[in-house]
Amino acid sequence: MVLLYCENITPRVKYITRFMLVNICGFEFKITNDKSEYQDYKGASINYSSKAFDKIEIRVSPASLLFEESIKPVAPRIEKKPQDVYFYLPSTDSNEWVNDPFSASFFLLSRYEEYLPFTASKYNSYEAGSSISFREKILDRPLVNEWAEQLKRQILEKFPSTDFRINEFSPLISIDIDQAYAFQHRGCWRNLLSIARNSFSFNGKMLSAHLKTFFLKQQDPYDTYDYLKKIQEKSKLPFIYFVNLGNYSSFDKNLDSQNTAMIKLLTEINSYSPVGIHPSYFSNDMPGKFIAEKQSLETVLNKPVTKSRQHYLKIKMPDTYHHLINAGITEDYSMGYSTQPGFRAGTCTPFQWFDLSKNLETSLHIFPITFMDGNFGEDLKMNPEEAGQAMSAYIDTVKAYKGTFLCIWHNQTVNDRFFWKGWKKIFEQLIEELNAEI
Repeated sequence: MVLLYCENITPRVKYITRFMLVNICGFEFKITNDKSEYQDYKGASINYSSKAFDKIEIRVSPASLLFEESIKPVAPRIEKKPQDVYFYLPSTDSNEWVNDPFSASFFLLSRYEEYLPFTASKYNSYEAGSSISFREKILDRPLVNEWAEQLKRQILEKFPSTDFRINEFSPLISIDIDQAYAFQHRGCWRNLLSIARNSFSFNGKMLSAHLKTFFLKQQDPYDTYDYLKKIQEKSKLPFIYFVNLGNYSSFDKNLDSQNTAMIKLLTEINSYSPVGIHPSYFSNDMPGKFIAEKQSLETVLNKPVTKSRQHYLKIKMPDTYHHLINAGITEDYSMGYSTQPGFRAGTCTPFQWFDLSKNLETSLHIFPITFMDGNFGEDLKMNPEEAGQAMSAYIDTVKAYKGTFLCIWHNQTVNDRFFWKGWKKIFEQLIEELNAEI
């Protein structure tokens, strides 16, 4: 067991030390403010205070962040070395800045910077460009895992007999259904408008596909569900689907939840994979709208819906997560950026959301995203081969820290058509690579 001494045991201290030492490192762990208990303990000992004890211990000089109750403007000072990254924060002695891995990890994991003023993206949300990790070019590193593993090595060097649990690499494929079908089951008016729009914009490929779908009975370009099911069954990898059931708008283009084809599709998917809600664009600011969409999905599936992923990965701290909790959501899969791959919360390990506005740990379980298909093709302008190499590098990173590898694909990005020509092969290579790891 690892015993950590701290004079002032706050909710923030308990939250981050347990996450790093138990969830990531796998130690049995206890925290105490009893000096005698700590002094007498003969096993692995961490002193999280400004005063040393007369014993073998690991000292971590504390920053002030974990002992505060409010949200104050703070900007870590970053020092990058060939193998290490240090976040320096003001210490409990305000005249000094210290490299405190617990406070630095809390800063990233709690998304502290997202509570501070920032310039919103075109989707009125917090995006990668506002984050310190993106600006410092360290977004591709799960720093919380790195710092936890460094601490683990120190513990095992000083206390080699300390037992720990070995974590396992855990892949998870997620599919977003923003638009179930490109043309089918949408009704006459939407199809006529689509044909007119593609005609006037000279979008010959989409117009041709539209006409062939209806007059030559070719498969709808977005109907890849049988293919995805076969991939899932063959690979044995876990899949999860998220479906948008918002009212039609410029951001939400799916079929209505009462559409017969939509009901049939979701019922079929639900028979072999978990299905979560993909809240509509405007529901982020309209909790009642989100609840109605969730209830619609529950009616179709005939069971409670507890998993959610924000459309465009829109998260407004803390409002979005308050809405999810109040609606009965227990798992969120939105922790990533819509424009960049990487580790938004600095970790590849699922964690409980810490609500800074109330200064407490919540019941909402957060699954951090590693990347989304569009990050590479649409945002970074990579070709499929370049994207495949980048994806493999992210797999290696998450595997090295035995984390959860969560990626986002869409039903239309694996159709090997239009913009996504060549990406189906990359998807299959990724599945093969992940399958070799389990």
